[in-house]
Amino acid sequence: GTRESACLVVCFAILEAARFCLAEYAYVRSVNPQSLAVVADAMSLTVALGVSFVLEGTKASVKIFSWRPMWRFLGVAVLFASAAALNLLALRSGTSAAQVVTVGYIYMPLSAVLSYYVFRRRYGTLEWLAMGMLTLAILAFVFLREQSKGETTSDIARIRGQYNVPGLFLIICSVAASVMGSIMAERIFKDRSKGLKWWSARFYVMKVHLDFGQLVISSLVWALPFLVVKPHFISIYDKHWPMDRDWFGAWGWLQLGMVVVLAGQSWLAGLLVKEFSTVMRALTQSLALVLVMCVEDPILGNRYHFNAREVPSVVLTVIIFLCAVIFQTGRLNLRDIREAADLDRSSSDLAAAAEGDKEPPLAAPPAAACDDA
Repeated sequence: GTRESACLVVCFAILEAARFCLAEYAYVRSVNPQSLAVVADAMSLTVALGVSFVLEGTKASVKIFSWRPMWRFLGVAVLFASAAALNLLALRSGTSAAQVVTVGYIYMPLSAVLSYYVFRRRYGTLEWLAMGMLTLAILAFVFLREQSKGETTSDIARIRGQYNVPGLFLIICSVAASVMGSIMAERIFKDRSKGLKWWSARFYVMKVHLDFGQLVISSLVWALPFLVVKPHFISIYDKHWPMDRDWFGAWGWLQLGMVVVLAGQSWLAGLLVKEFSTVMRALTQSLALVLVMCVEDPILGNRYHFNAREVPSVVLTVIIFLCAVIFQTGRLNLRDIREAADLDRSSSDLAAAAEGDKEPPLAAPPAAACDDA
């Protein structure tokens, strides 16, 4: 229903905001970042298995451990794990956080383009214009915030000059892999993949396969530095993150909280994609992050010189939310137009069928036959 859908969107936005706030303190140089992903995948897999057996019973074990959906979700897991690995590689190679965060917001328009080709999802001119304005406004908002992290004019100039071509390429590949993984998962969730009708109606069972695939790939990426002697040129690029040779690092309560948030966020993200679309998930995620950045910085005491950028930040936030409203209004109008067109077509078809069902009038008997009678 409408209330359940609204509750899903709000809960996902809250967890996305919590993930953003915790990430700054959980992903520190004394912690192996890949260990957080592995533990979060293991926790989510445990929850999915428990829910599946409670709701379906032990007789459904054949379906739960079926290879048919497993290999398809392995492809999705490879894309998600590749996206995370490329993102981490970009950071380890010295790419600034400003570049990673800013370029990462091309996720939303890229997901709209891919959904157009994969699902034949039509977007009107108003929606494409709103999507373009929304993306540019978000990029301006985030870049304004990131470049304000410098304490002096020279620091700000240094942050502006940290954009490099290899890092940009890695981030774009990371975003593309993440979008393709989400689109593939959406096809399975919405029963667009042949032979998975039983699974598509049970999200918690599909979550078992998705989490298992992600756990396998994440564990391989986690263990790779311990099993392979890295070449010299890779070690040079890895010098920015010293804890890749420690399994966990200095874990604390913040890391445990981050694991819980990551596991919960993965569940709500999948439900949001299943209920709505990948584009809706990207839109909700972007709005939540912009709102939390606009609220968090002044609360934490003029963080990143918020007072100096308060007016443009607030104006950009208003523009972003108005563009989101315009985009969603365009979607609703396009849906209404399609429904009206289908209704008119159905009415015309019914009228044509009714005309075809009418029997022709009986002809009068010939005169000769009457005379003979």
